Amino acid sequence: MNRSSQKWFTINIMLNLVIPLFLITLIGCAGPTSPFGAVNSQIKYEIPSKENQDILFTMSPDRQVFHQASDIHLKIDEPSGVTSGSELRVFYNGYDLTPKLIRHSKLIKTSDKIELTLKKIRIPAGKKNKIHFLYKRDEFSKPKWTAYKPPLCDFTDTRWVQDTSPFEVDDHILRTIQKVAVEEKINPALITGLVAQESSFNPRSVSIKRAIGLSQMTGIAEKEIEPEITSWPQYPHINSMSAQTIRSLIKQTIINPNNEWRLNPELSVRGGIRYLKKVMVFWNKKDQQKLLKSLTGDYKQTYTNAVIASYNAGSTRVRRAIAEYGSDWIHKTQMREPKTYVPLIMSYCYHFSNSSQEVTDAR
Repeated sequence: MNRSSQKWFTINIMLNLVIPLFLITLIGCAGPTSPFGAVNSQIKYEIPSKENQDILFTMSPDRQVFHQASDIHLKIDEPSGVTSGSELRVFYNGYDLTPKLIRHSKLIKTSDKIELTLKKIRIPAGKKNKIHFLYKRDEFSKPKWTAYKPPLCDFTDTRWVQDTSPFEVDDHILRTIQKVAVEEKINPALITGLVAQESSFNPRSVSIKRAIGLSQMTGIAEKEIEPEITSWPQYPHINSMSAQTIRSLIKQTIINPNNEWRLNPELSVRGGIRYLKKVMVFWNKKDQQKLLKSLTGDYKQTYTNAVIASYNAGSTRVRRAIAEYGSDWIHKTQMREPKTYVPLIMSYCYHFSNSSQEVTDAR
């Protein structure tokens, strides 16, 4: 990187910022890790929560990606013109990572634009990832900043899947998932994300807990929807067999989609959605809604997170965590699996669909 480019990444502590970046703590030399590598800075800042920008920040992908490594591309359009004193800085959970990123990024500047590309960044799903980009045109200008936000997805959206990377999904299975989701009036991209996380789109998948098929329904979950599926085929005594035995019988095609509904892609997806709806009934109760509304953040997203976590860990366990820990419930030890499970499904849902589209037909 030439000297001119390095000016964009000055490493002095910006004590003269007009906006309040408050120094809140000092840590040891061996700092925490980040998606961008180890944090060597000893200084942690608190970034103001309200964004301050009258210039255009454009991110691609436009929200964080948890399910795979991705390049992060930031473009800043500066209508007043870029100067030799312009600065661009990157913060992760309050730590300034700018000096480290000089070695691992591509920076392009023109007279009215700055572009930064961070290559192959893997953001961990189970952690708090507060990523901010800070831009200052010159030493006399107020800094502008933007947050790189996590992916969002909820039951009320209707989004088609455009891309299933990194999975190569059979077209029939993908069409089936979306068709059933629309018929059941559930966001198709959300159900596709759930299937991706549960079974990696393998209709013959059997977990160590004897969860079977695309939606990984267990015998316990099956009992919850039993009155609705009396006409669906079930292999005799399958729920009392070991996972190893079930896998062996599936491999021999003794257990197959004709005699076990969880191996039938359409019924597996429909059964998973029926169970989700049972979970939704729990969270639609007045007391549970009151609890969720007491939390900070968007209610629809909070509701979706609680339902998805309950699919994984059970409604009672999730409710107990929310009642005890409030808005930070998903990051607690009791939610060890859901705290990764929920963000991954949100990431799949949001990035599989790319853009929101109203459903007009079952493609």
